[in-house]
Amino acid sequence: MKKHIEYRLWLAVRVWRGFPVEVKGFRRKSSAERQELAWRNKMHPEYDETGVFPLQVL
Repeated sequence: MKKHIEYRLWLAVRVWRGFPVEVKGFRRKSSAERQELAWRNKMHPEYDETGVFPLQVL
């Protein structure tokens, strides 16, 4: 019987004017949050959005 190893990845998602335009995967949450901050510094806060989400990989 094989043993399943679970991995957690973190996705940083950038939404421009309501359309998801960029998704980047990271091994560490801090790296994903750093990418989110870089996007937030260049985006229009009323129309654009970004977020960090966990992704569990089996």
